[in-house]
Amino acid sequence: MFHSSLILKNGAIFVADAHYAKEKPQFLEFINQIKNKQIQTTQLFLMGDIFDALFGYVPYTYEKNKELVDTINDLSNDIEIIYLEGNHDFQLHKYFKNIKIFPISKQPISMLFNDK
Repeated sequence: MFHSSLILKNGAIFVADAHYAKEKPQFLEFINQIKNKQIQTTQLFLMGDIFDALFGYVPYTYEKNKELVDTINDLSNDIEIIYLEGNHDFQLHKYFKNIKIFPISKQPISMLFNDK
């Protein structure tokens, strides 16, 4: 599906299948490096299964992931974040208000890059 409002920017970072859990903090550390500008990017694409489990209708999954959810939300105030939901993380509009979220039913997506 083509989204004329989406423009892929030079320097964008794409991440898929991080499967974050508190016991595996590497992805949170990575996001904090972007937030603290140790890693520079113009956009962040989260391409599904970023969390081991985060479901919009299961509050327990939010509670387990609150630190990363909050950090991603803070980061979304500084850079554009596009989230393509996966089978381990879905119905996320409840948690991410400032992020463009695409459920599996709206994928794949297309966007412009260098006017193409």
